[in-house]
Amino acid sequence: MTPDNEAWKAKVKVLADMVGHHVDEEEGEMFPLAKQVVSDREAEQLAEEYARERDSFVEDIRADQRDAAE
Repeated sequence: MTPDNEAWKAKVKVLADMVGHHVDEEEGEMFPLAKQVVSDREAEQLAEEYARERDSFVEDIRADQRDAAE
């Protein structure tokens, strides 16, 4: 399916809602459990690794978008 398909926006909205629900569950259930078993230093390391991976992923998407626009 491509963004010009009529159903695209609806499907993206459903996906966004599902991801939001998943994030809420993790923040409300999993994060408190993780805090019980992960040290402050380990939490810092995980946050740094997450930020690096997120930034790399976002940059890959932007590069793909630039390539597609050319």
